[in-house]
Amino acid sequence: METEKKQTKKIGKRKLTGGIALKLTLVMLSFVQAHWVPIACAAGTVAVASMFGDKGYLTNISKEVEKVIGEKKPGEAVKYIEAELAKYSEWRQENPDSASHTGQQINDLYFQLAKAKEAAGLDKGEVIDAYKRAIASPSYGGEAFAWLYENTPGMEHQDVFKQIFKEAAEGKQGLKKIAQQLEKTDDWNAFEFFIGTVFESASDHVSTAKSIENSLKRDSKWSGKFIEYCRSKPKLVEYVYEKDCKKAEEFIKKEDFKKAASAYRDIVNRYDSTEQKTDLEFKICKCLFNAGDYQAAILELDSFLAKNKSSNRKLSKDTMLLKGRCYIQLGEINKAADEFFTLTIEYPETKEAPESNFFIGYCYMLQGKFDQAKEALNLVVKDYPQSSYASKAKLCLTRIESMTEK
Repeated sequence: METEKKQTKKIGKRKLTGGIALKLTLVMLSFVQAHWVPIACAAGTVAVASMFGDKGYLTNISKEVEKVIGEKKPGEAVKYIEAELAKYSEWRQENPDSASHTGQQINDLYFQLAKAKEAAGLDKGEVIDAYKRAIASPSYGGEAFAWLYENTPGMEHQDVFKQIFKEAAEGKQGLKKIAQQLEKTDDWNAFEFFIGTVFESASDHVSTAKSIENSLKRDSKWSGKFIEYCRSKPKLVEYVYEKDCKKAEEFIKKEDFKKAASAYRDIVNRYDSTEQKTDLEFKICKCLFNAGDYQAAILELDSFLAKNKSSNRKLSKDTMLLKGRCYIQLGEINKAADEFFTLTIEYPETKEAPESNFFIGYCYMLQGKFDQAKEALNLVVKDYPQSSYASKAKLCLTRIESMTEK
């Protein structure tokens, strides 16, 4: 009897347990229906945020796309990229402050989308739109630009690219990257159109030109062609003038004075109206002197004096001094002395007086007229003791003493 009661109790317990389990199951189903969808959506949002917050995620997408395209499945690549871009668009709306670091990779992705759509034979308008979005890509912007240049109707070029620069390539960094990538494509026509559009929109032409130049390979074929392009643009005269002057200065640093003189002469011929023309012409004279071409220097100095003696007092004095030194180097001491005498007579109280008086004394010394030499040199030491020529005069006086003692 007790055994039967125990069995009945066990059976009842099993039934009770089964009933509770069923009720619990129904409760759980009800809870899932009420709460699972929102939980799943929230989890999805967190997952998407987590994905695009990870810089490696977009890199992996690009690799996957390359793999699919490599397998000659451009249609699948298009679907895959568009799905990821849709996720990104949603994520960006939810996280506007966190989207900046992914922007460049997204632009890379648009380039891949354009390539995939083109390979899949999709509508050309869709391909063009994708390439437009890829212009700002740090990796493929130049290729995107070149493709658009070749594949958009000529009449649409200007408007298309103006809009692109305004939206996608704003700022010098973006333009520099495009210039670098276009140089790699070796498509000069596209590059020329690119810089033409850039300069048309630029407010500071010189700064923009420097930025583009710095993006090109130093001393490359394109770098030279870019300078020649700028020569033809009136708004870039200042930029090219500065470049040409730096080139001449580089020759001077290398002590290649003949090339420096030639460079300055080219500048004078190119920029005939420049305010610095007079200074440039005198630099030609100095370069010829430093190159040891004294006869050519004298011809240039004579021409310079004829044009500027009445209008440029300072450079006229420098010209007479340099001309006298040329004659010394040629051994024509009498002519040298005449130049220095003329200078002291025409400009008696000037800062050039120590130099001109020193060279008068120096010429007398070379002529063996030691008493006259000492008089001129002592004048420099006495009247201009702080001048660098005072110490030179003392050396000459010592030399005269040693020569006269013998």
